[in-house]
Order: sequence, then structure tokens, then C-alpha cells
Amino acid sequence: MDEKITIICPVDGAVLSVKNEPGIEKACITCPVCKRRMPFTSYSRPRTDCTEYAGAGHAGLGSLVDKASGTVYRLRKGRNVVGRKSAGSGADLQIACPTCRTSREHLVIEANEAAGGGFEHVASLYKEQVNATSIGGARMSYGDRVVLDDGCEIKLPDVTLVFKQP
Repeated sequence: MDEKITIICPVDGAVLSVKNEPGIEKACITCPVCKRRMPFTSYSRPRTDCTEYAGAGHAGLGSLVDKASGTVYRLRKGRNVVGRKSAGSGADLQIACPTCRTSREHLVIEANEAAGGGFEHVASLYKEQVNATSIGGARMSYGDRVVLDDGCEIKLPDVTLVFKQP
């Protein structure tokens, strides 16, 4: 059985899921968000004694989980651009994709404070011309704004992400 360990990047607070292998404490891990390569021992483990998600000031912010790899991408307050990992990408969350069908800047997720507390997460396409993208089984068109619910699937051309609300 492949056991996964959840760790938090000390630089940007990104939440990562890595395979628990013998000798991992001597390995170096590259954060997919800040691109820094650091020893495993530099990363921290999430606290389990509270409901806050991955550090102070981020309670209520959601995350995206790559359904195939289990990699967790933490959303930040405000505008989050999601796209394919590439040297020329301007995306805030760069997703590893097996092909180049997902755009370098593909989707925008706005994480804004809701009136009753917490955060509301709204997704829209970054630009008019992108390959087929769906949320919760419904194909998106440019100009659509979809409020994300916990557990909904976001299907990009190369990868499926699951939105998680803490």
C-alpha cells in the first residue's frame, strides 16, 4: 500500500502530498508552487488539533487536489490562476500535465470572503479560446462564473482536480 504524507512548504505554505518511502527524511523535495528544492526535514506537517487549514490567516480557504497524483494545491485569498506547468506559464497554480492540451493560464478561481464568514470560491475560464473544461459535469463557456462546492470535480483537458473546502 502506498501511504501518503501531507507536508507544508516553509516558503509559501503550499500543501503537498508525498509518498512515504524508506529514507524520505534524507530526500530533497521540490515545491510545485515556489519551485524551491529543500530537504524533507525543512517541511512541516499540518496540525491536526484545529480546523484551520495550513497555517494562520488561511482558515476557510479551499484547495485543489489532483485526482490522479493526490498533489494538493492551496488556494490563496483573491485571484488564483490555474494552468499547465511550463516555463512560460504565468499561472499561480501550475499543474503537471501529461500533454499540452491544458493552457498555461486556463482557469481563474476567485477566493473572496463571504458575508456570513468563510470564503466563497468562484471559477471562470481565463480566456475565450481554451480546450473543453467542465465543473461538476457541466461544460464551461467563456463568461460563466461557477460557485465551487466541496468535492466538485474540475475537469481540465489533461487532469481532473477536486475542490476541497476545509
